[in-house]
Amino acid sequence: MNVDDRHVEWVRALITGRQEDAQRLAGELFAAGAAELLYLLLHYTFAFAIRQLFGDSYSRGQVIERVAALRAELSGTPADLVDPVAAESELLRALGNMTIPLFPDGDARATAQAALLCHAIRDMELGNDQIDELLQRAHHAVMDAQLERAGTSDVPDSAL
Repeated sequence: MNVDDRHVEWVRALITGRQEDAQRLAGELFAAGAAELLYLLLHYTFAFAIRQLFGDSYSRGQVIERVAALRAELSGTPADLVDPVAAESELLRALGNMTIPLFPDGDARATAQAALLCHAIRDMELGNDQIDELLQRAHHAVMDAQLERAGTSDVPDSAL
């Protein structure tokens, strides 16, 4: 299965605060057996947005501050909604620090990515055209990753 407009629209609904649309689309995609592609598209969109937010350099303190700001914003929701260790790990890995171990819980990683992505998009004040560009980059990255897995691409993951 390939990433299609429904996958992209799910991420768009998620990052633009249209939670009912995001839930409906996720339900449709899970029912169709296409959930793995949601996570892959979320991952690339998150990584590209975080690199755009932080630019060429970052400090560990900035990462910790971003996670703290997100958790403060989410106060009043269940405390374990976003695991701070998963969030820090995902931020650092998105910024290229692969010495940080992959957080073992995939659901916690996805939750952290989704929450941090929404937080970053809002803080960067991206308009529709910029969101479209971000989603297009992520969509192409997923397609390249699928081709690479199938052994038909010359684009290594590290080039993304």
